[in-house]
Amino acid sequence: MSGLLRQKTERWILVIIVCLFFLGIFAGYVIAGLFPEFAQDLVKRLADSLSHLKSLHGLKLALGIFLNNLRVCFILLLIGALLPPVPCLVVYQNSFFIGVLSWVLVGPKTTPVTEVILGLVPHGLLELPAVFLAATAGTYLGWNHWKALAGRENWDWRRTLAYGKRQALIVATLLLPAAIIEVFITPLFIGG
Repeated sequence: MSGLLRQKTERWILVIIVCLFFLGIFAGYVIAGLFPEFAQDLVKRLADSLSHLKSLHGLKLALGIFLNNLRVCFILLLIGALLPPVPCLVVYQNSFFIGVLSWVLVGPKTTPVTEVILGLVPHGLLELPAVFLAATAGTYLGWNHWKALAGRENWDWRRTLAYGKRQALIVATLLLPAAIIEVFITPLFIGG
């Protein structure tokens, strides 16, 4: 488990996770188009779940976004170590929400497509690799954990802990500038 995605299994897990991400966006967009009331309700519930961030501004908002994303990524790492399919499902679910949100903003022609893209891409260039890495690392740890429990592989807990800490540090390093970009730079692109 040395290095960043050096194992063939890790690379395949990453490919699956990225494919699930894009499949989730597509499915969310299509489902939202077929069931617009469902889409509106889902976006409202999602906004309500993030309402604790509404009162924050500037650096406090960036810190709130960073801590929220960091919490999600650490959960992906930890739960994946126990239940390997869960990070894949979480990535799919979150990308489904992105697809639904995209349809709600673009489908009824309320927001230009370019504005939606500019609202996602700047911080997404750092945030998505962090999420993909956390999900991949968690799934990979779980894969190896279950192989060890089945007696198919020896498991070195010190190496595992070092691997998890290294991946978590990389994830945190990506998420901090992503949150700063989301709060201070993205609004410049979308006029907000």
